[in-house]
Amino acid sequence: MGPSITKSDWLGTSIDRNLLDALILNSTRIGHGFALTKYPAVWAGSWKKNIPTEACPISNQVLKLVSDSQNHPAAVLMATGYTMVISSDDPAVFGAKGLPYDFYKGFIGIGEMEAALRTLKQLAVNSIKFSTLLDIDKKAAMKTWEEIGDKFVANLPRWPK
Repeated sequence: MGPSITKSDWLGTSIDRNLLDALILNSTRIGHGFALTKYPAVWAGSWKKNIPTEACPISNQVLKLVSDSQNHPAAVLMATGYTMVISSDDPAVFGAKGLPYDFYKGFIGIGEMEAALRTLKQLAVNSIKFSTLLDIDKKAAMKTWEEIGDKFVANLPRWPK
């Protein structure tokens, strides 16, 4: 197993080379892979190897890397079905109260126009699946997630047919 996270930025700096390094070193996840859409060969390679990319919606907006979440490069990745995970990137520094706010921004701002509950579920599943947890802990987290998710869906209001 390669390094767990490699960072890149969106500004076209030398950090972009980290994307290629992530691919070559078999990273399990690409952190802040803003520039991935600018490098189709690396994008295709990371897709083939199933290496997800992190999006940190609140951090990216606070740092003014994007002025509007709907213009976030991750929107292109999500629209194509590329595997994404949501991360918070220093929530205490930005005054965020945990990961749910980043999920909200990722779902509402970055997600495709037709984003649905299945999009939100897939982002959560990806976050567990591609975490650095031990396999046994991933299984436990997935079981807990499924139990909570099933209860949540069961309590959603039903619209008459």
